[in-house]
Amino acid sequence: MPNQALMDQPASGRQASLFQRLRDLRSILLGLAISGAACAVWSLLRFLCSYDVREQQINYRALTFAFIGTLIFSLAIGFAQSIGFHSVSWMGIPALTVILWSFGLIPYSWRCR
Repeated sequence: MPNQALMDQPASGRQASLFQRLRDLRSILLGLAISGAACAVWSLLRFLCSYDVREQQINYRALTFAFIGTLIFSLAIGFAQSIGFHSVSWMGIPALTVILWSFGLIPYSWRCR
Protein backbone atom coordinates (compact mmCIF):
# COMPACT_ATOMS: atom_id res chain seq x y z
CA MET A 1 0.00 0.00 0.00
CA PRO A 2 1.42 3.42 -0.87
CA ASN A 3 0.25 5.06 2.38
CA GLN A 4 1.83 2.33 4.48
CA ALA A 5 5.27 3.96 4.21
CA LEU A 6 3.84 7.20 5.58
CA MET A 7 2.11 5.41 8.42
CA ASP A 8 5.32 3.66 9.45
CA GLN A 9 7.22 6.95 9.88
CA PRO A 10 6.74 8.91 13.08
CA ALA A 11 4.71 12.10 12.76
CA SER A 12 7.66 14.33 13.65
CA GLY A 13 9.75 12.78 10.87
CA ARG A 14 7.03 13.41 8.31
CA GLN A 15 6.62 16.96 9.54
CA ALA A 16 10.36 17.66 9.37
CA SER A 17 10.59 16.32 5.82
CA LEU A 18 7.55 18.39 4.83
CA PHE A 19 9.18 21.56 6.20
CA GLN A 20 12.40 20.70 4.35
CA ARG A 21 10.47 20.28 1.10
CA LEU A 22 8.67 23.58 1.65
CA ARG A 23 11.98 25.31 2.37
CA ASP A 24 13.47 23.91 -0.83
CA LEU A 25 10.36 24.90 -2.78
CA ARG A 26 10.44 28.38 -1.26
CA SER A 27 13.99 29.02 -2.49
CA ILE A 28 13.07 27.79 -5.98
CA LEU A 29 9.99 30.05 -6.04
CA LEU A 30 12.07 32.99 -4.81
CA GLY A 31 14.53 32.43 -7.63
CA LEU A 32 11.69 32.28 -10.15
CA ALA A 33 10.14 35.46 -8.76
CA ILE A 34 13.44 37.35 -8.90
CA SER A 35 14.15 36.22 -12.45
CA GLY A 36 10.57 37.09 -13.48
CA ALA A 37 10.90 40.57 -11.96
CA ALA A 38 14.23 41.08 -13.73
CA CYS A 39 12.64 40.08 -17.04
CA ALA A 40 9.73 42.46 -16.41
CA VAL A 41 12.08 45.38 -15.67
CA TRP A 42 14.16 44.59 -18.76
CA SER A 43 11.02 44.41 -20.92
CA LEU A 44 9.70 47.70 -19.49
CA LEU A 45 12.99 49.45 -20.18
CA ARG A 46 13.04 48.14 -23.76
CA PHE A 47 9.42 49.25 -24.13
CA LEU A 48 10.13 52.75 -22.84
CA CYS A 49 13.26 53.25 -24.95
CA SER A 50 11.71 52.16 -28.25
CA TYR A 51 9.44 55.20 -28.56
CA ASP A 52 9.77 58.34 -30.57
CA VAL A 53 9.86 61.63 -28.69
CA ARG A 54 6.08 62.21 -28.70
CA GLU A 55 5.31 58.76 -27.29
CA GLN A 56 8.01 59.16 -24.66
CA GLN A 57 6.41 62.43 -23.58
CA ILE A 58 2.96 60.78 -23.35
CA ASN A 59 4.37 57.93 -21.29
CA TYR A 60 6.32 60.30 -19.04
CA ARG A 61 3.18 62.32 -18.30
CA ALA A 62 1.19 59.13 -17.62
CA LEU A 63 3.87 57.84 -15.24
CA THR A 64 3.96 61.21 -13.48
CA PHE A 65 0.19 61.06 -13.09
CA ALA A 66 0.43 57.52 -11.71
CA PHE A 67 3.13 58.26 -9.18
CA ILE A 68 1.51 61.48 -7.96
CA GLY A 69 -1.82 59.66 -7.63
CA THR A 70 -0.13 56.84 -5.70
CA LEU A 71 1.61 59.36 -3.45
CA ILE A 72 -1.66 61.13 -2.68
CA PHE A 73 -3.39 57.80 -2.01
CA SER A 74 -0.56 56.65 0.28
CA LEU A 75 -0.64 59.92 2.22
CA ALA A 76 -4.43 59.71 2.57
CA ILE A 77 -4.22 56.12 3.80
CA GLY A 78 -1.44 57.06 6.25
CA PHE A 79 -3.54 59.94 7.58
CA ALA A 80 -6.59 57.67 7.88
CA GLN A 81 -4.56 55.09 9.81
CA SER A 82 -3.27 57.75 12.17
CA ILE A 83 -6.83 58.68 13.14
CA GLY A 84 -7.86 55.06 13.67
CA PHE A 85 -8.86 53.43 10.39
CA HIS A 86 -7.70 49.94 9.51
CA SER A 87 -4.51 49.42 7.55
CA VAL A 88 -4.48 48.67 3.84
CA SER A 89 -2.34 45.92 2.35
CA TRP A 90 0.88 47.24 0.82
CA MET A 91 0.41 44.86 -2.12
CA GLY A 92 -2.27 47.14 -3.52
CA ILE A 93 0.17 50.03 -4.09
CA PRO A 94 1.91 48.57 -7.19
CA ALA A 95 -1.46 47.58 -8.63
CA LEU A 96 -2.75 51.10 -8.03
CA THR A 97 0.31 52.53 -9.78
CA VAL A 98 -0.26 50.34 -12.85
CA ILE A 99 -3.96 51.18 -12.94
CA LEU A 100 -3.30 54.91 -12.66
CA TRP A 101 -0.59 54.66 -15.34
CA SER A 102 -3.08 52.98 -17.65
CA PHE A 103 -5.69 55.63 -16.90
CA GLY A 104 -3.07 58.35 -17.42
CA LEU A 105 -2.15 57.04 -20.86
CA ILE A 106 -5.69 57.58 -22.17
CA PRO A 107 -6.11 61.37 -21.71
CA TYR A 108 -2.48 62.19 -22.50
CA SER A 109 -2.57 60.18 -25.73
CA TRP A 110 -5.85 61.89 -26.70
CA ARG A 111 -4.41 65.31 -25.92
CA CYS A 112 -1.41 64.80 -28.21
CA ARG A 113 -3.42 63.70 -31.27
